[in-house]
Amino acid sequence: MNSTTAPYAGLKTLYLQLDSFISLHTARLKGIKQPTNTQQSIERGRMFIHAFLKGFLKERAKRSVELSSSEVTEANKKAIKLMGARPGIMSCMDSRLPVTIMFGLPMQAAKSMRLPGGDMPGFLYDGTGKLTVDTSSRLAALLTSSHEHPLDPRFQLLVSHTGCAARYGLEKLAGRDPADQGLYADIYSKNEQGKVLQQEYGIDPIGFVYDVATGYGYMGLSRDEVLSSTNEFGEQVLKELEFNNQIINTRSIAKKYSSVFRKNFFKVDWTTNHKESALRFMIAMEHICEAVFPEMSDQVRALYRHRKPPEIRMKTMLVLFNAFSGYLHDPNGTGNPYTQHLEECVVFDYKSKGPFKEYPAFAIAPIEGNVAEYAQLAQTIVRDNRRAGRVKDRTNLYTDRDFIAATVPFIYKAEVGIKSTDAAWELIRSIDWTEIAYSWQHVDLTTWLSEQIGSNISHEKFVTLVTVLNEMRNRLQELKNNTKTQSLLDTDAMSILPLLVSSDRQPQSIVQFIT
Repeated sequence: MNSTTAPYAGLKTLYLQLDSFISLHTARLKGIKQPTNTQQSIERGRMFIHAFLKGFLKERAKRSVELSSSEVTEANKKAIKLMGARPGIMSCMDSRLPVTIMFGLPMQAAKSMRLPGGDMPGFLYDGTGKLTVDTSSRLAALLTSSHEHPLDPRFQLLVSHTGCAARYGLEKLAGRDPADQGLYADIYSKNEQGKVLQQEYGIDPIGFVYDVATGYGYMGLSRDEVLSSTNEFGEQVLKELEFNNQIINTRSIAKKYSSVFRKNFFKVDWTTNHKESALRFMIAMEHICEAVFPEMSDQVRALYRHRKPPEIRMKTMLVLFNAFSGYLHDPNGTGNPYTQHLEECVVFDYKSKGPFKEYPAFAIAPIEGNVAEYAQLAQTIVRDNRRAGRVKDRTNLYTDRDFIAATVPFIYKAEVGIKSTDAAWELIRSIDWTEIAYSWQHVDLTTWLSEQIGSNISHEKFVTLVTVLNEMRNRLQELKNNTKTQSLLDTDAMSILPLLVSSDRQPQSIVQFIT
């Protein structure tokens, strides 16, 4: 099957599965006695979700084709060569912060994970009061397999960002109202966690602060000498730190190298021209590095005098990537186009492939023990977007006022390590889930799936599928076990579509786990 047509051919099957999912979910809602669950509200909610998810699946299928293109593949190779390694990147679930927008990086060039505030759970204080990684946590498992090759330099970029609602909320809960909305506290926390990563896992942490208002950022704010010199990072403090050469402001770098950037300028468009933008960005960066890398590297080395060359190279490239990306998005200084919250839905996913022109989403890694809390926060912000008029009902089923309370779409994306061209997907798509649609919590999936497809699929792929489905089921069960989240599900305030995607990110099959 041709890779450029596979997702669209597969959409026909997905749409049929979606019809079944909507029907099964409607029946569940009608069986729940809730004052808000009237016949009219349920049917209107299901019509909205059905239309929304059809559009979402089509948009994401289109992106998966772009990510498999020769242009993006070549861009990935160029990016990793320029950086010297493939870093991990931890950033906020905010749709304004994908690595493509911040650094111009194609998705496979970095291992990106998104969580509220970019805050990874899994750290704890031991009996002596020392911060450490909980060895039984998902974090520990991810860290031990976070990079493709154990001999590569290992880097973890910890991204803070200005105006982070999640961090500011935590500060206010603690009785504080800092002028920088918790930016200092966020950087300090990530810096302490970074030290643990270095001491216990040999991973070099790199702190970076992204300024949502400008599209540029700061390198050096997480250095101990900077953190010890102040207790907040307001605008005036940042100016003084830059003036004293204590930090690097990438906006200043863009001005310094404006003539070089101008020679390599092109009209970047990550939403509708993703693959060409990815390749042209990296080709431009090769030319820029030829002109400015030695000088830029010296400036980075001045801040990190005792760090090894691979780390200096990585930090230098991240500075240049962000500076050029910020310049491309705002060459005339009129403002960063990615400043507003426009999230319409929530995606649970360990990877993120934004930005998207249609159906922008909060992207949240489904970490054990935290999915219910994350879901509650994300659906609240989606409603805030509706309330502010930044997000409109695509179906015209609701008035603006009624739309605020309408169902928030959630999509649980689970990647199965099987390529989209593999015949195993035909078997997986043939599974009839209706038998366990309402009892999935109590079924032995290994036995049940073995009866469905076990004799027709290789043992390795069968184990991979069962492992992914068990994790999906556990996280969905975690959502249902939480009283607040269960109430949101029962009243149709949120609706979750479980979706399997291939290793090349093509949507493949809807799992009929009705929540």
